Amino acid sequence: MNDKTAFIASAILAISLAVWQVFAQPEGLKTLVVVQLCTIVLLSVAMLYFFLSKRGLAAKVGLIKMYDHRRSAADEEYEFMRSANRTLTLVGIMHRSLWNYSEDLEEVLLSAARRNVEIRFYLSSPDGEALRQRAEDEGDRSDDWPQQTRLQISRFKQLKEKYPTLQLSVFTYTEYPVWHIILRDDNRALVGWYPLGRTGYDAPLCEMSLDAPSSFCVPIERWLRSLERNATKVL
Repeated sequence: MNDKTAFIASAILAISLAVWQVFAQPEGLKTLVVVQLCTIVLLSVAMLYFFLSKRGLAAKVGLIKMYDHRRSAADEEYEFMRSANRTLTLVGIMHRSLWNYSEDLEEVLLSAARRNVEIRFYLSSPDGEALRQRAEDEGDRSDDWPQQTRLQISRFKQLKEKYPTLQLSVFTYTEYPVWHIILRDDNRALVGWYPLGRTGYDAPLCEMSLDAPSSFCVPIERWLRSLERNATKVL
C-alpha cells in the first residue's frame, strides 16, 4: 500500500459511511458505529504498517535523514563535520557554499585539528574540461569557474599558512562533478548531487550510514576511492 492507495481507500470508505449514515434506519445505527470503529482501526493499522515498511527500507539502504535541499541544511552540514573524530573528506566543485560562511568553516576545521582529524578537500580541476562543462550545465559562464576554483585553492593555502598544525590536504580531480559528499570517519556521510540546469544547493541532501547491509553509500564510497587514486594533490 502506498500513500495514493491509502488516500483513495479512505475517501471511498468515508463517502460510503457518510451515505449510509444519511439513509440508515434507527435500528441500523448501532451497526454503523461498529463498522466506523472497525474501519478506523483497520486504516490505522494499515498506515502504521506502511510507515514501518518505509522506515525499514530506509534503514536497509542506510538513509538516516533527508533534507529537501542543501540550502536549508547549511547548519546541519557544520554540525555533522564537528562530530568527526578521525577523518573528514569533502568532495565538491569548489566548495563555495562552505566558504560563504568562512568563519564557521575555520572554526570547524580548527576544532577538528584539536582532535587530530585528518581533513581532505577535493575540488574540480580548474584546468579540466569537466569544470567548464558543469558551469555551462548550470547556465553559468564557463570562463569564470576556473578562476574561482583557483581562488578557493589559494584560500585553503592561506588557511594552512595561518594554522601550520592543521592536517589539511587539498586535491583536484578531472572527472565530471556529480556528487557533493562529506564523509566522516569512513562510516557516515552527507550526500548530495549536482542536477542538470540547477545548482547543488537545489538538490536534496541525505545523511547516510555506510554500516547498513545494503547502503546506498557503498557504490558512492567506491567511486570516491577511485577519484582519490586519480586526484592531484595541490596542497
